[in-house]
Amino acid sequence: MAEQMGQVHRLDEICVRNAFLTSGGIPPDKLLFVNLSPQTLDIDAGDGAWLPETSLVPKRARGQIVIEVTERFGGRMVPVMKRLLALKEEGFKIALDDIGTGNSGLEMMGRIEADFIKIDRSIVNGAEKQASARAVLTAMALFAEQTGTFVIAEGIEDAEMLQYIQSLAEPEMGMPTVVHGGQGYGLGRPSVEVALDPVWPLD
Repeated sequence: MAEQMGQVHRLDEICVRNAFLTSGGIPPDKLLFVNLSPQTLDIDAGDGAWLPETSLVPKRARGQIVIEVTERFGGRMVPVMKRLLALKEEGFKIALDDIGTGNSGLEMMGRIEADFIKIDRSIVNGAEKQASARAVLTAMALFAEQTGTFVIAEGIEDAEMLQYIQSLAEPEMGMPTVVHGGQGYGLGRPSVEVALDPVWPLD
């Protein structure tokens, strides 16, 4: 609805400003992830000064703020890439979300040295039984391993899935693990309380 009304940028601003304003209980050495839509990054390619200014509110180092953008793409690739590169140059960390669900993930991973990639839950949940999903998961993780990116598996809903994800490894490539972290109800549910001792990384 926000997209249809042309209000995505405004909605992102409200959500991000509120996240920064209410992040005082998070220790400054912990990472704060905030989501921005590709549409907002597209618009901000011309002038996105509001984000760096807003980040000063909690007096949190930019290196502790992670800008998370989804692969479910809704913006123009060139301006979005321009803005992400600018944010990285300004000191923010970058996360690519929902990798494996669209057609922009590989291009974005190839052009942006992302600090984190988050493998979509549909890929993670299908990896144990579907060869195609397993191949996507392994390929994405291998690519990220070569670039030093921290890989997060989404959709870890139970102990069985957690055990499977922890078992993934490519010893022939000299890799200790394919996936480094995870998120999902099996690890923790959304809460108003700030968890200072996260249950991931997985390795």
